[in-house]
Amino acid sequence: VLVKRSFIHQARETIVVADSSKIGAEKHAFLCDIEAVSKIITDSDISEEDRRRFEDSGIEIIVVDTSSSEG
Repeated sequence: VLVKRSFIHQARETIVVADSSKIGAEKHAFLCDIEAVSKIITDSDISEEDRRRFEDSGIEIIVVDTSSSEG
């Protein structure tokens, strides 16, 4: 965890990739404050409230379409 925190501290940009079900969930490990995050990549199930909250904090939200055209 200490090495990961060091990477985050030295990075120009910190991007979080998380399934929308993880947003707002109890955390088991703490790596950084949300202020250190510049972008969040998540699925389209993110709530408008969460999306707005992050965007109002200056965090770019990138929504990925997880629906598949494969059968």
